[in-house]
Amino acid sequence: MLDFGLAVALGAGDSQITRSGQTVGTPAYMAPELVVGEPTGPATDLYSLGCTLHEMLTGHSPFRASTAHAVMNQQIEQRPPGVRRDRPDVPLALEALVLALLAKEPDDRAGPAEHVYDRLLPFVPGRDALPGVTRREPDPVRLYAAVVGGLREAPTAPATAEPPMPASHSRPDLPRVRAEAAELVRRSRYSEAADVLGAVLDPAVSTLEPTHADVMSL
Repeated sequence: MLDFGLAVALGAGDSQITRSGQTVGTPAYMAPELVVGEPTGPATDLYSLGCTLHEMLTGHSPFRASTAHAVMNQQIEQRPPGVRRDRPDVPLALEALVLALLAKEPDDRAGPAEHVYDRLLPFVPGRDALPGVTRREPDPVRLYAAVVGGLREAPTAPATAEPPMPASHSRPDLPRVRAEAAELVRRSRYSEAADVLGAVLDPAVSTLEPTHADVMSL
């Protein structure tokens, strides 16, 4: 799901191979339609999510064989096993969701993604809110804030006036922050770069639209 070497948008005239005879994808996570070269769509990613969830729950992919070609044949022809075969403690509803994601026909898969997200939420245990993470409706920038921010309702604090945003977090400083992070990345100090960007993300969201270009660039 995070193979950014393959995360490209193919146009109508673009090829789906990197070199002759090589299909783009990782066999253990490829949907049947991708294996046979049929049109792909959001349901193709949901199938890969099903493969990933199966592996997270059982420790192995749903389809395994000695060669990549054999694995791809299984993706097309073989019915996926239920995760409870290896993990009887997995709830029936979660097993049913994984099997629905692994349906051979795209139209038969659980979806759209928002519905899959809602069906997975009950299996996330309650936890205390993480510092600096706020609860908000899902949006393109903070889709999982409701999860990482804690599923328990936090006590309501007395209403107070919003403090002024520090000058270091003002919009004119965003280019400087990005340049500072880029320099840290160049020096392989990735964690520090993430901290620099993370420190200004929430203030930027509060003063700009969540989908504003400057916020998305952060």
